[in-house]
Amino acid sequence: MLKTAIRLVQLGVALAKNREVLAYLFFGVLTTIVNTLCYSVLDRLGLSTLAATFLAWLIAVIFAFITNRKYVFRADRSGGSAAKQFFGFFFARSFTGILDLVIMYLAVDVYGMNGTLWKLISNVIVVVLNYFFSKLLVFRKPKTLEAEPETRFVPEEAEPVTRSVPEEADEAGAADEEAPDTEKASE
Repeated sequence: MLKTAIRLVQLGVALAKNREVLAYLFFGVLTTIVNTLCYSVLDRLGLSTLAATFLAWLIAVIFAFITNRKYVFRADRSGGSAAKQFFGFFFARSFTGILDLVIMYLAVDVYGMNGTLWKLISNVIVVVLNYFFSKLLVFRKPKTLEAEPETRFVPEEAEPVTRSVPEEADEAGAADEEAPDTEKASE
């Protein structure tokens, strides 16, 4: 029983460490389902492969943005502009959307393969690429204060640290600094 409890704790720690990836995979699967269902419905309504793929992609991108921002990368807590993030997300997804269109066009229209099957295959490729675009470009975390020492918070009551240099020493130092320049000029 103790071994089981230890394993459960280890599993909990592993899940906590990988929360972002697991959440992304979970919502990636949901996005794939949304995309595939939308494609299937639009295809049955008689839309062309490209039109059905594009509209399904657009609906899936909106769904993915909402879930990624709120649940995966928790960017809604960072105070970043939702509009700016959406446009970045949209443009990053445009690349994979074009890739999706190319895969679907080649597989279904050129080679006559099953559209729903290839929609799933295409989405696996797209989900992996989208994670890296979202993580590295769209919802990246702001740099921490420790990484930028010049912007560290200083409490108001703290006295600024200054170094006092006597004026004589300052003038002597300035004369020493000018001397090498003068020597170089006379050479």
